[in-house]
Amino acid sequence: TAEVLYPSTGQETAPEVNFTFEGETGKNPDEEDNTFYQRLKSMKEPLEAQNIPDNFGNVSPEMTLILHLAWVACGYIIWQNSTEDTWYKMVKIQTVKQVQRNDDFIELDYTILLHNIASQFHGIHDSTNSIFTFHLNTSTAIQTFSVPAFQEGKKS
Repeated sequence: TAEVLYPSTGQETAPEVNFTFEGETGKNPDEEDNTFYQRLKSMKEPLEAQNIPDNFGNVSPEMTLILHLAWVACGYIIWQNSTEDTWYKMVKIQTVKQVQRNDDFIELDYTILLHNIASQFHGIHDSTNSIFTFHLNTSTAIQTFSVPAFQEGKKS
């Protein structure tokens, strides 16, 4: 449950949010993040994958966190590019490639297929590129992103 307390009119402060969570929280996210990070850092060849989820909606267990990071990037891209006439939804990761780095960060280059549900009658899809970094001790950060012009009739 959550309680959102909005400030009085005229106050320029963010709302106060209080929440409680009941039930099992599942896995330890720090442990899961560390395992994911160590797996990517120790790979002999950089990660390369495509079509996540596949055409039947399946995601292999080793790609689940890759998909979660794509959702983070999409959330940011959708927030930056939405208007009252758009309603974006992530369809799939078309490609993801790990970029080699000489530091402790992990950099992933995504091409993500977005669908503008508001224009679904026109069959419009849009691809976007995201490059962002991941490190255990910092937040996930989007380095660059772009949303090219819509492509009429392009289907995934």
